Amino acid sequence: MHVLPSEDSWMDEPVHILDLLMQKRRLEDTAASDDLSDLLGIAKIDDPIPPVIIGNKKAAAASAAAAKETIKEGFFVLLDWAKYADEWPQLAKVINIVLPAEVEIHWYKGVKSTAWTPASRRMKGCKGGKTEPFVETVNTNVIWCRGFSLTPSGHLPKHIKDQVE
Repeated sequence: MHVLPSEDSWMDEPVHILDLLMQKRRLEDTAASDDLSDLLGIAKIDDPIPPVIIGNKKAAAASAAAAKETIKEGFFVLLDWAKYADEWPQLAKVINIVLPAEVEIHWYKGVKSTAWTPASRRMKGCKGGKTEPFVETVNTNVIWCRGFSLTPSGHLPKHIKDQVE
């Protein structure tokens, strides 16, 4: 901050006083513009740029939340397992968490636009077409979407259908 000159010399330096007044005015203007930008919600130069969401904001938030979910028993997962590469989408329900990196799943059958039902397979060595639930143990690295449930009618939720596409 500048100190005002002594009373004897203030008349000798009129430019100095004008500089002080102009500087004070600039400080007031920048403070007022900061207050105005806060009121209007205008971002400052140093503020991070928020991500751009094209489409439904709720669906984008739900899909992001589903991807961050931990694997829990009873929830559904989408897989991309090379063993069943000809089947798409690969949908299963988590039955049991065997290890932190392995889960036991019950496969479901259906297509993207129809109701999904639990898959079963024929029992080995039994006659008469007896079936058992189609259950396998998989590594968690083949799971790409987790933590959702089917609709009451057995269909995939819309945000999951969008991810499958």
